[in-house]
Amino acid sequence: MKNIDKTKEQLLNEIEILKAEITECKKNKIERKIVEEKSHKEINLSRTLLQASPAFLVAINSEGKTILMNKTMIDVLGYKTEEVIGKEYITNFVPERNRENLSVIFNELVKHNKKTLNENYIMTRDGKEILIEWHGVPVFTENGKFDYFIGIGIDITDRKNTEKELAKHREHLEKLVKERTAELTEKNIKLEHFNKLFVDREFRIKELKNKVEELEKRRTDK
Repeated sequence: MKNIDKTKEQLLNEIEILKAEITECKKNKIERKIVEEKSHKEINLSRTLLQASPAFLVAINSEGKTILMNKTMIDVLGYKTEEVIGKEYITNFVPERNRENLSVIFNELVKHNKKTLNENYIMTRDGKEILIEWHGVPVFTENGKFDYFIGIGIDITDRKNTEKELAKHREHLEKLVKERTAELTEKNIKLEHFNKLFVDREFRIKELKNKVEELEKRRTDK
């Protein structure tokens, strides 16, 4: 009877342990679900911010193919998402004259594992060129192998055009100032020459006047 009671007691203990384990599992499951929901919310928020951002964003893998591009950039380029994902970035979205230089930038970025800041053009579907200021970051795997490149860009086409117009205006003003300075210099030279002639003339008149007075005095004395 004593052994039976002991077995019952052991069973009750095991049941309580099992209950505790089930409760802990439920608790862990709930916590995991909360974490997963939070992660999903954060991911969705990140995606929303990414797509709504006025800046351009593109991700390019080690093969040079586009693996991500936000809506802002896709719309400006004039494509649809399925038309850009998987496409080689440089040959499809960069003007031919800039491709070699951009390839060098990509290689340097991967080689030195550092952020970059550069300006280069992208090309829309209809051939229009847009100047972008790119902030680039390489991303590597845990074993140090290059995985992909992220570029965040700002359209600076209007800013650069404005700067060019201001530069032209400044050059024009500088030219006018030089021309005006040259004119004033020439006039000053002429004025100095005139002043010299005037002074010489006045001096000569005074000399003649003195001589006349001297002659008059001599005639009077005689």
